[in-house]
Amino acid sequence: MVTQVLLAKDKIGCTQNLSKLSSIGFTKGFYYVPRIDKTILEQHTAGVIATTGSLTGEIPNLF
Repeated sequence: MVTQVLLAKDKIGCTQNLSKLSSIGFTKGFYYVPRIDKTILEQHTAGVIATTGSLTGEIPNLF
């Protein structure tokens, strides 16, 4: 499991998308910790900035 930081770029990102992703993570994806899949993340990208995660993330592993 890789931790990824999501940041709100604007009001839509904060009030609509990050709130929705947090709710989905706690209600539908909870298995010891809140989780969301990439497909759900792709549906809620407006106004959201995604980091590459940690050194064990997908992007750093490609390098």
